[in-house]
Amino acid sequence: MNKRWQTRKAGVRGGNRFTRTSLYKLLTDVAYLGKVRYKDEVHDGEHPAIVKADTFARVQALETVDYTPREQHRLRAAGLRPQAALSFSPGTDPPDSSIELQ
Repeated sequence: MNKRWQTRKAGVRGGNRFTRTSLYKLLTDVAYLGKVRYKDEVHDGEHPAIVKADTFARVQALETVDYTPREQHRLRAAGLRPQAALSFSPGTDPPDSSIELQ
């Protein structure tokens, strides 16, 4: 579940299931790496990282991979999207769902 909070006007926000989109945002946003983005620049933040740097780098490298239609089909058959296949390399078997967080 994502963080749940109450607004000043007694409304409730958040508390939704953690989805693939949530995971994708977590593994592609530099804020989770302990950094801050300002326009085109990335600076060290004052907050600690919650994603390991090597995991973040692997995801960034996989974002540039062009999967063939056959590889995309294998990923979808395994229940993964090509963008969310975190440690899958073309020509290998899809991984288990283990993600390394700090």
